[in-house]
Amino acid sequence: MQFYHVDRDCSLEEGQEITLKPISEASILRKDVAHELYPEGVTSHGEKYLSPPENDEDQQSYWIEAWCEVIRLLEFPEKTSRFQSVFGCETPDAAEAFAREFSSDQDEAIIWKVEADNTRTVEMGYNQLGAGVELLSNIHYQRKYWEGEQPPEMTQGLTEILAEPPIRVLGEERRISLV
Repeated sequence: MQFYHVDRDCSLEEGQEITLKPISEASILRKDVAHELYPEGVTSHGEKYLSPPENDEDQQSYWIEAWCEVIRLLEFPEKTSRFQSVFGCETPDAAEAFAREFSSDQDEAIIWKVEADNTRTVEMGYNQLGAGVELLSNIHYQRKYWEGEQPPEMTQGLTEILAEPPIRVLGEERRISLV
């Protein structure tokens, strides 16, 4: 399956293959626990969220990802972890909208056309991840996320593709300014 990935660090290159990073090489505080849960390794997303946030601005995202992973581990262990996934969108325009919504601390990003095996690719409704303002709402929306459902009260939003590596970087689609 081909889709579009937002490279916020502007670090990818055409022809590159995105793979899981071994836990032994990752910047994670509790490598013993991480290796137990993710023996195959993690993506850069997993590496970022498996350690405490570096600043106050990252707190909300950190806890959203933590809730999401706890619900997955307890209720949907057969689903691929977000910590072992590469994210994307179906179209370059959707990827650009995603970048503009969720890259406030970046000056620019590159949207790449990438490819993953169909058998390991799922689509999820991203907008419900941080929708709950209290505990039970968070649990409700996290469950719906992993079930692949968009609750009726969330008829609009971004759909993200979660793809398990390896991911092949096919080519640069566009470079965008985020300032």
